[in-house]
Amino acid sequence: MYVKFPSLAHSAEHGYAFESRPEWSSNVQVDSRFRMFQTYGDGMTQHSPDWAITREHMLDYLASLSRAMLNSSELTEELRSDFTQRVPLDRLNFAASVKYKTGDEDWTKRRYVSIGEQAIVGRKKGEYDKRYEEIQTWMNGSAESMYRLIIANETQFPKAMDCYFVAVSIYDWYSADSRNRVWSPRPADLLEWCKDGKSDALAWENAWESCEHIAQAHNSAKRAEIAFRNYMRGLEQRTPAPATVEAPASESAA
Repeated sequence: MYVKFPSLAHSAEHGYAFESRPEWSSNVQVDSRFRMFQTYGDGMTQHSPDWAITREHMLDYLASLSRAMLNSSELTEELRSDFTQRVPLDRLNFAASVKYKTGDEDWTKRRYVSIGEQAIVGRKKGEYDKRYEEIQTWMNGSAESMYRLIIANETQFPKAMDCYFVAVSIYDWYSADSRNRVWSPRPADLLEWCKDGKSDALAWENAWESCEHIAQAHNSAKRAEIAFRNYMRGLEQRTPAPATVEAPASESAA
């Protein structure tokens, strides 16, 4: 699939595209499927080869992508899991529980943690096991600590979409029970993406949620269709076949 769509903020300069099966490249900042190309103010006419967007274009890309998703159920189907999945709740809870304690500096009592295994073990078991890392002073149960632990477990070379996915998972986790969970800033603030003053965390949140809500509506529509089909199938099974009615005898037979 290859879908082009206009930029909301820079339509006079470039356009965007989504490619479902791009060529592999190690030099990708956001997502290799997210592309852009030069238009030189010529509408959506492509005047250059496309390339993977950089993070400076990610905010406008996401907002522009949401408009394209509204007009294409096929595109939404391709992207729905990107915006509706979250880090599992048990992993978030475990990451919040990992905290450096007095005594961990003693090498004989060092503790090691594995987010994947969701376990904390002693030095003998964890020191030479690559699944584990030593519990360090920055591991304090904060949102920042949770993020660093989880993102390292998600992928070895995280891209911007991976980073925002983890950050929004932490923010949603906090928001679901804010009285009893450690505070989390908005995802873009947690990632420190707004320090340049060119964007704000609320703009990032709105762009992401535009795509997320469209994906959720698409999922709901699919579930509604399945439920309707199941109902109709059951209706056919519950409805008895019409009884056979014999024709009345003719007068001649009488």
